[in-house]
Amino acid sequence: MKKFKVFICVFAFFIFSSSVFAEDKCSDSKVEELKKQVAKVSIVSQYDEEGTKEGVFNRYLVTLYELPKGFFVKNKGQSVLLIPEDAVDGVISEYIYYDTGYLYLYSYDCPSQPLKQFDLKLKRYNIFYGYDECKDIEEGELDVCNKFYDKDITYDQFIKAVEKYKNDNDNDIIKKSGSFIENNIVIIGVVVGILVIVVILLLVRNVKNNRLD
Repeated sequence: MKKFKVFICVFAFFIFSSSVFAEDKCSDSKVEELKKQVAKVSIVSQYDEEGTKEGVFNRYLVTLYELPKGFFVKNKGQSVLLIPEDAVDGVISEYIYYDTGYLYLYSYDCPSQPLKQFDLKLKRYNIFYGYDECKDIEEGELDVCNKFYDKDITYDQFIKAVEKYKNDNDNDIIKKSGSFIENNIVIIGVVVGILVIVVILLLVRNVKNNRLD
């Protein structure tokens, strides 16, 4: 019985010591110290154009700069993506997909406490971007023809949106033309009148020249 009590005491002491030690490793002061070490860490994301050419959509290449030893990066699903052992001169790259959302930076000394959060703000590639229907539409003029578009739409919805845009654009051109004529009717009338007079004078001169011949 005494041996059992001693065992319980030793076990309790071990658990208590471990928790205190773990707490000390992730104390507020320790976390602040670790944050200072990764203050200069930055991230750049670039859409993988080559992947799109090969039929792989929505893939980005993310690159971390000035990543110190002893730190690692996880995604929102808590999968380890970037580790310092793979870094070259503090620079490391990895392919991820647009729906990753955030990356979190941790230290091996305190693996439960995120030290830095990177909001990637990645966009979803628009599969209709390269369609012929969007050929003459500039980027930013129609959302369904933009290179990146987050909404789910069918092909029929895409066609309807393009047709509506083109019809509205044609009507707008007609309205602008009508408005221009209305606002400049006097000037247009004078110009037309001058042109008519010039034509008449030329015709009269040609008739006189023909009679002299």
